[in-house]
Order: sequence, then structure tokens, then C-alpha cells
Amino acid sequence: MPPVLTTATTPSIPSQPPPNLRLLRGVVFLYIALWIGEGALRKWIFPSLANPLLVVRDPVLLGMYALAYAKGVFPWRWFIAWIAGLGALATFVSFAATETPLLVTMYGLRADYLHLPLIFLLPNVLRRQDLRLLGKAWLVAAVGMAGLVLVQFSSGGGSYWNRGAGEGTQMLESAFGHIRPSGTFSYTNGLTGFSAITAAFFLHHLLEKRVYPRLLWLAAIPAILILVMLSGSRTAAGIIAIILAGIVFVCIVQRQYRAASIKLVVLLTLIIMLAGSFAVLRKGIDIFSSRFGSNNVEQRGFVGRYLDGYLQPFLIMDRAEWGGVGLGMGTNVAAGMLLGKRKFMYAEGEGGRVIFENGPVVGLAYLMLRLCITIYLGTQAVRALRLHAATLPFLIFSGCFNDVILGQFSQATELGYATIAGGLCLAACRAAEEAGPTEARDETEQAVIAKGGRGGKRAPGSGMVPIPAARKAMESLTEPVAARGRSAYAARLHGKKEERGEP
Repeated sequence: MPPVLTTATTPSIPSQPPPNLRLLRGVVFLYIALWIGEGALRKWIFPSLANPLLVVRDPVLLGMYALAYAKGVFPWRWFIAWIAGLGALATFVSFAATETPLLVTMYGLRADYLHLPLIFLLPNVLRRQDLRLLGKAWLVAAVGMAGLVLVQFSSGGGSYWNRGAGEGTQMLESAFGHIRPSGTFSYTNGLTGFSAITAAFFLHHLLEKRVYPRLLWLAAIPAILILVMLSGSRTAAGIIAIILAGIVFVCIVQRQYRAASIKLVVLLTLIIMLAGSFAVLRKGIDIFSSRFGSNNVEQRGFVGRYLDGYLQPFLIMDRAEWGGVGLGMGTNVAAGMLLGKRKFMYAEGEGGRVIFENGPVVGLAYLMLRLCITIYLGTQAVRALRLHAATLPFLIFSGCFNDVILGQFSQATELGYATIAGGLCLAACRAAEEAGPTEARDETEQAVIAKGGRGGKRAPGSGMVPIPAARKAMESLTEPVAARGRSAYAARLHGKKEERGEP
């Protein structure tokens, strides 16, 4: 009897388990919560500490970077190298060519470079269930924020609720004696960014269905209406319009969302018809009409206001010194340190500030960095939409791309919005990739159901999948191709032998 040959099997080396990121996710949620509540700390709780609280998120951010490095999830990629290298060059040029105070340079470095890696860290930390939990919490916060905005809009400029960041300051006036509500943020631009992300989560539920509880989604409808209509911000109205226009692109790329887009049109029509029925919303409409009809808009146009921001760096380049005036010198914080009051010392627009601070060479390199980050976000969002039918990344991108390119990073609230929204965009892209095979399999099963007939027992818990019909059709999709040159009889004969294990 021939000896029985046995093959020794080498024990498989267990793969390294994924790191436990629960603490890191908690730090991320704390960072986002501080961005939303930072203004409340500066306006109502600790007004005497308004200036130090301007950078209250920075220690949390540095702790987040340290935890990510310790867990091995810090995003080492060429964007991070570009950020670090350009930041070091800008600091060197500022010290070599100017006499900028150290604190001003550090704040400029913080504003331009410190928070940018967060965009690439969030997709390494947040998963699909984290985004769903965050979206649910965001809509809940939007309902509460809308109530606060309603109180601020109805109150006078000297009201406790309309305090500015710091002692003795008030919010900006909008029109007809009303102020521009800022909610829990220090300035109105924070409320604008919050409303944009709220609209993205809201429309994501409308397109995808069954993402958040229905009652919460319905409560978010009047909340978004209040946040936008009472803000008095043309920027807020413009961003929401861009997000709504992005749905047209979504429907072009993925046809299955066309039915939901029709529901959106009907919903918007009803909202517009009902908005005029409430006196407070009519006041908001009057304020928007007044601001859109102002001389400033009539002369340049609403679109021209944004085009000026993109052209400004090139128009002022011949007036900027080669080494700039110093990193951070164009910020309001520098004006407060050096002049005792906050003002724009060189340029109000972000492009002008960057060119005057850094000079034409380093300034254009920094603006190119932000443009490339925006292009990367856009390509990833479109890819997720095209391959995985994921709408959330593109909706978030539609609301934040302008801020990533030319948002005023010297202003802490807008810096927080641009980096958080950009990170959520990439996190949603990664979540779509991880869920892609499951979603594709679900679509295949649905196609099988449509072709497999009505017979068969339904799978438990699904309520829709006929098991025998579906299995038969699925097996036909993966049926092996017969060897070339075999007849039909030979294929059946050898197939039966192979099933029995015969040679």
C-alpha cells in the first residue's frame, strides 16, 4: 500500500487588528462641538476670555494629531508634505525679510497651515456609522439653532442674545433695524457654514431615503428655512443655491435620483408658498430683497462679488513686496495686537491678504495648494457619486469648495468650517467605498428579483427576495464557461465526473 502523502499546512499569521479609534473619534466630535459652540463661550459664558478662546480648538487639534500618530492613522501623503514644506518656507521668509513679531507669525502659521491636515485625517477616523450618527446629531442641533436664531432676529441690537465676541461688542446690523443672527457662532459666516452642512445632510436623506428618523427630517425643514431666511446673508443664500444646483448634476450622473429630485421641487414650491404666511419670514424676505437690491450689488452683480475675490491676487501682485509684509500681518488678530483694534490692514479678501503677507512667490504657491486640495476633493466626490451612487460627498463639496479655495482662514470660524467640511467630504467618500460591494450586491439582487419571477419563498427579514428564483438567477450569472472544443455531451459528462471527484 503506497504511503499516504500529507501536506503540512503552515499556520496562518494573524493579521494585525485594526486600532481602537474610539478615543480619537471622541476627540474629533469634541473638535466639531467646539467649532459650533466656540461663539457661545466667547459671547455669553466667558466674554472676558474672548481673545484666548479664539484658539480654543488648537490644543484639541494637536491632541488629535498626536493620537492619530500613536494609532498609526495619521495621513502621511504628499499633500501633508506640501503643507509642511510650504509652511516652513513661509515662516523662514517671514523672519528673513520682515520684522514681524513672533506671536503674529505664529498666528499666521496657525491660520494658514495648522488645520489643513485635518481634511485628510477625518477619512482615516470616521466610518459610515460615525457619519450617520453625526448627521443625526447635526439635524438635532439645527432645530435648536433655528430656535436661537429666531430669538436673536426678533430681539433688538442691545439684547443679551445679540452680544458680540468680547465685552461691549454687538452683532452686525442687517436691515430695517434687525441684526444678522449668528446663533452660537462668533460671526455670521459660522452660521452660514453650519446651514450648508445641515442642508447637505437633509438633502442626503431626501435622495437616499431612510437615513435619519422621519420626524427629525421633517423638523429640519422649518429649521433650515429659518437659518437661511433670517440670516440676512447673501453668502448663505448663494451656498444653498449652489447645493441645490448640485442636485441637477447628481441626477445627470445617477438617474435613479430623478424621482427624488421631483419631490424636492414640489417641496421647495410648497415652502416658498408657505413662507409668506409667517410674518417673521416675510421680514426675512424683505431684508434679502433690500440687500440684494443694494447699490453694491447693482454695480458689480452678485456673481461679480465672487469673481473679484478670485482676481484680486493677480490685480495686487505688482504692489506686494517680494518677501511680503510678514506672515500673519494681514489678520485682524495682528491689527488688534499692533493697533489696539481689529481691522483689515492690507486687504479684506483672502487672496489679497495671502499675497501681501507672503509675497507673490510664496503667496501664489499657497493659493495653488488650496486650489489643488479643492480639485482633489471634487474629483473624489464625483468618483464616489459615479461609482457608488453616493450623494453626501458631492453635496458637502458643493457647499464648501469656495471656502476651501478662498475662505478667510484668518477668521477662526471660517477656517473651522472649511477644514471640517472638507474632511467630512473625504470621510463620506471612504464610507461609500467601504459600502460599495454591499450596495452593488443589493442592486444585483434587486435586478435578479425583477427577472426571476414571483415564485419562491421569501428570505426572512427581507420581505422581497424570492430565494429559489434569486439563487437560480445568481448561479446563472456565475456559470463557468465550457472548455473550448468540447461538445455539449462531453461537457455534461466531464462536469458530472468532476462533481463526483473522479479524474
